[in-house]
Amino acid sequence: MHPLLGLRPPQQPLSDAALMLAVRKGEIDSFRHLYRRHDAAVQAYDVQRVAGPLHAQEVTSRVFADLLHQVLAG
Repeated sequence: MHPLLGLRPPQQPLSDAALMLAVRKGEIDSFRHLYRRHDAAVQAYDVQRVAGPLHAQEVTSRVFADLLHQVLAG
């Protein structure tokens, strides 16, 4: 990469632990990255445990909302 052209090397994605630490410090936008990274997997798990995809979506949303609340509460 040539510094005069303003090109930067691609950044490595932050780990889940680094994102959680950022959330604890008040960087709520970091939680969006965690959500996007894990939403599909959590919802796939929930679909196997509840009655239908709509209910699974509700459960998944609640799981992430509870997680955010717990992290912010310390």
